[in-house]
Amino acid sequence: MALTSIKKLAEARGYQPRQGLGKLGAPYDLAVSVCQGGAHSFAYNIYFPSKTIKKARFIDGDRIDILYDPADKTVLLTRVTEGGWKLSGHTGSDIARQSKTVAIAINWLPDDFPVPDKISAVDCTIADSGIMFKATGVKVAKDYKKR
Repeated sequence: MALTSIKKLAEARGYQPRQGLGKLGAPYDLAVSVCQGGAHSFAYNIYFPSKTIKKARFIDGDRIDILYDPADKTVLLTRVTEGGWKLSGHTGSDIARQSKTVAIAINWLPDDFPVPDKISAVDCTIADSGIMFKATGVKVAKDYKKR
């Protein structure tokens, strides 16, 4: 498995990934969605409810990098001291009102990264290295016309 930082891949190609928030659906351990990220891009959102945050020992404000292995579509969310994305509290959903939810949103992904067409719960594994899950979806990032 050869994990590579999505943020570093994006920056090497001239993209400036940024964070933001999306909408949330049903209870989950980890969820992903895609939404319009700007005039010429889309945002890939990753949501964590409080139970997952506690298990992974992440806190609001931590910096998280997203590592990706294109061979087996494995994603690892891991804490970093600099770079990456900053975890931020999400307050605009029914789930967030019930329990705190943290979100990461990025507006660039590798061309072969699978993305869902709606909010989707994802099975994840929590280990000392971070939160690992398989990227699954009905489209790949290059299929989005507005990038």
